[in-house]
Amino acid sequence: MSASSHPHFNAVNVSLDELVDKFRSYEEYLDSRVEKKDLFFLEDDDAAKHLYELGFPGKGEHVTRDQFETRKHIKDLAKQMKDPDPTDMSSRGLDLSHSAFLQCLAAREEGNRAGLDSTIIFLRATNELGQEVSAYIDYADRLQRDNFRQYFEGRRKMLPKPTDLSYYNWNTNVLKMNSSPNYEVLCGNPSGIRFRHKRDRRLVLADPKAKDPGQGTKRITIQTLEYEQCTLFEHTPRRQV
Repeated sequence: MSASSHPHFNAVNVSLDELVDKFRSYEEYLDSRVEKKDLFFLEDDDAAKHLYELGFPGKGEHVTRDQFETRKHIKDLAKQMKDPDPTDMSSRGLDLSHSAFLQCLAAREEGNRAGLDSTIIFLRATNELGQEVSAYIDYADRLQRDNFRQYFEGRRKMLPKPTDLSYYNWNTNVLKMNSSPNYEVLCGNPSGIRFRHKRDRRLVLADPKAKDPGQGTKRITIQTLEYEQCTLFEHTPRRQV
């Protein structure tokens, strides 16, 4: 998201709680701080955001990434404890013995809803139009956006979406990349796409040739007839001390 696509936000005398409520991620907050005059001098949106992340220029109270994301995590957990709906397991009470994939999702649902785990799902499948599509999916984010009961009950098949972390349509060559509330997408590395967890800053490596998918991450390949390819990157975020 560029500075021109996000309205400028005046952070003077605004509490950390207000910032966390207003912005879904720290990146959105940084976007809101960048003004047109910053781009006039720097000519680079990313450079302007980097300066604001470091605390320059000093307009309003400086909020660090750790402050923002730690507070957001605490508020999310408090909301989950107060409201039973987000933590009501979509897979509860269902017989999933027919699907190894759904069994794996069910086993990780509670941890991802509570923020204790942060699983990335890689799927390669055929969509409703008969096109081959693939995506890296932020499971915790999808749990908040999709009705997973329909997937667990078999009424609909979970498929890659252009809004996922990384989406590719093999028939039309359409490629989409989107950071999520939990992960930042990193491109341009010779070893391929990587994902940086926004809370513990650790990398998840998607390269299938990599022996180690990253610190705090396990790669799990699921053998299933439901998808052409299915892999889980099971990341356990490091807890803030």
